[in-house]
Amino acid sequence: MKDHGIDRGDSHGGEFTGIACLVLEDRIEDVISGIEGILLSEGNGEQEEIQEVCESYRLHFLLCSHMFSLSRTSRRDMRDPTTRNVTLDELRKVIPLVDESTERLSLSMLTVKRHLMFHLIDMMTLHDGISDYLEDLVEQIHQRFKKSKSRGKLRDLVKIADYHSRVDKLYHNSLLSKIHEEIFQNRKRPFQGERANSNARAVMMSDARRVRRRQAVVKAKTLFTEKPTLASGFERNLNDIRNGELV
Repeated sequence: MKDHGIDRGDSHGGEFTGIACLVLEDRIEDVISGIEGILLSEGNGEQEEIQEVCESYRLHFLLCSHMFSLSRTSRRDMRDPTTRNVTLDELRKVIPLVDESTERLSLSMLTVKRHLMFHLIDMMTLHDGISDYLEDLVEQIHQRFKKSKSRGKLRDLVKIADYHSRVDKLYHNSLLSKIHEEIFQNRKRPFQGERANSNARAVMMSDARRVRRRQAVVKAKTLFTEKPTLASGFERNLNDIRNGELV
């Protein structure tokens, strides 16, 4: 992983950010190919089995990345009918595949987080997207709450609730959002040269990720139809032992 600019230890220290996840996705082919090469040279010699499992993990990573990326669609984009329909349609395709892939690889994901993905479409439909409720934005809300509470010094719980309800309505008001966007665009500096090229490259890489994720959905459907189950690690080890005894 470190050879590809990814330090697994950073995930435990809080340094493994969204940018690092994108770097990992951009290099997932090289990462999986490297793991596959090690297993082929030092594994049990079952070439077809190793290639099948590595491809299954590659697809699982891209499916999860696709699902998480769609879940981060902004509320502004979700209010556009076309973007909303495309996002929800793609989620309807990818969520069952993530679940099937998890079962197929015998991954230990029997958690609340896995259960939540089955309610993802309902939540995004109800709230016009959930990106504003993700961890980084929720932290901003906490900061605003503490700041406003220290200003107002409100004691009455009803008044506090009413105050924050009105603040929330203003924060998500479409007219104010439009004005805020116009001010933001007018204040942007017209960068040229290297910065413009950098932005173009970022857009190109983003489009390439989107294409790669959608291709993974198509490949996963075909693979899961042709081979819906994989032998578990225990079953493979048991088969290796039995084959060794036969020899």
